[in-house]
Amino acid sequence: MITMMFPLMLGSIGLAASYGFYAVCASLSIVFVLKYVNETKGKELEQMDGQ
Repeated sequence: MITMMFPLMLGSIGLAASYGFYAVCASLSIVFVLKYVNETKGKELEQMDGQ
């Protein structure tokens, strides 16, 4: 999807705005992972919550 979108975005909004858009998306994904994805390091499969 990114491979198809990048040339279109590059032509319409420019390089800086294209990279800025992807940086915002990456930042939002980091916030999502830190807030909603539980840590599973050192846990057995049976100890994990199945939500």
